[in-house]
Order: sequence, then C-alpha cells, then structure tokens
Amino acid sequence: MPNKNQLVVELRDYITAEMNMEPLRSGSETDDDQEINQEETMEEKTSQEELKQTAEELTGCQECRLAENRDRIVFGQGDMSARVMVVGEAPGAREDEQGLPFVGPSGKLLRGGFEKVGLEEEDIYITNVVKCRPPDNRDPKTEELKSCRPVLDRQLELIDPEVILTVGNFGLRYFLGEDKNITSARGDVYTWENRSLVPTYHPGYILRNRTRADSFVRDLQLAADQLK
Repeated sequence: MPNKNQLVVELRDYITAEMNMEPLRSGSETDDDQEINQEETMEEKTSQEELKQTAEELTGCQECRLAENRDRIVFGQGDMSARVMVVGEAPGAREDEQGLPFVGPSGKLLRGGFEKVGLEEEDIYITNVVKCRPPDNRDPKTEELKSCRPVLDRQLELIDPEVILTVGNFGLRYFLGEDKNITSARGDVYTWENRSLVPTYHPGYILRNRTRADSFVRDLQLAADQLK
C-alpha cells in the first residue's frame, strides 16, 4: 500500500496532467518567485532612473556660492545596488576636473583598502556631503552643507545602503551631529535610521599620517563586518 507521501505525489501529478500543466520540479523557480524577482528588478531600474534624474536636475545648480568656481558637479559613483555608501567631505581639484569622487591618491588608497577587506567594486557607492569643490580645498561652510543636504538625502533614499562609511569629520557630523569628532568617534559602530554607520579618517589624512593606516584598515574591516 503506498504511503501518504507517495499518494500526495501521485495526486499532484494527476491534477497536473488533467490541467495540461507543466509539472512542478523540486528547486525550480515558481511563478511567485519569478514575479518577486521581476518586481525587484523593476524597483531597482526605477531607482536607477530616479538617481540619474536627480543628477541631471543638479546640473547648473546655483544654490550656493561654490557654483562660482567649480568646473564640474561631482554627484557620485558606484553601483545602484551598493551595500556600502562612502560619504566624504567635498571634491578636490582632480575630482572637479573629472566630475568623479575620490579619483586622486586618496581614492586609490580608499579603493585599495576596500580590496584588502574583501569588498568588491559593486559593493560600494562613493559620494560627498558637498558636491562642488570649495576654493583652495577649504572646509565647506554651513550654507554650502545645507544646500547640498537634500541631494545626499535623496541618494541615501534611492541606493538604500546597509552600511554607511563616513570619511572625515564632515561626513560624520552630517549623520551624528556637530559635536562629533572623528578621532574619538572612530572604532565604533553607530546606528542611523536602521543602518550601520562606521566613521573613519579621511584617506587624505592617512596619506599625511601613515602611522594611522592600520586604524584606517581596521575601520574598513569593521564596515565590511556589518554586512549581513
């Protein structure tokens, strides 16, 4: 006499045959799975289009006086599905020339650090708090930070990273407040809107202070460790 499991299989095969349907196979993708995957693909495509639109809307921005001296707006660079968002301070001279963030020695150091801790290029999206270069690489002013804040807010919303890595004081203070200092804040993991936030030194600072390099790599490893 067939057992219960065998009867279930036979009944399923019978119903499938009667309805002229393809039999279900173990491990195959169901219609529900396909629908979910399609929805996820559509959502990612929509977010990518919205991110592109945000960048296009920023073209010609005159919201603050940084527009007077810039060559290019440096919006950001990286994968739409990045799990880690790096938030720096502001573009430098090379970034202003190329329109891309962290393209000089600081960028090389940053990307080398990611490689060291096992993070791939598709894991990372890089941007800055301020999208235009301040003259002579001075610190961004309050009104400049305020003008760019909606842009970074939108990037965070659309990319929706699991982990935020802030490099330098201005990225840190954007999320955790003006009273924070990178020297005392780094080495810990914070929570910001249900995301893990890891502060570290700016790569430019590491280039000038090589003795901090080990701490910098440990912070990158701490960020990588937060990925689920």
